[in-house]
Amino acid sequence: MPSTVTPVLTLKEYVQCAVSKSLIPSFINKAMYDLGKMVVFYFILCLLLANVITTTCIKKNLASIICN
Repeated sequence: MPSTVTPVLTLKEYVQCAVSKSLIPSFINKAMYDLGKMVVFYFILCLLLANVITTTCIKKNLASIICN
């Protein structure tokens, strides 16, 4: 009776090899890192702009109070 071999798909763990390195994980990691840096940059920029706007409004209000 002939034997039958059934191929079975198994999950393989990602193992980083020193010789060959997959570009996809590196690319995704770099993109996520860059995205994180951009989010932090824009958050700080928004805080600075809000500070400038608030300071300008306070100065205008103080000037109008003092002058009136």
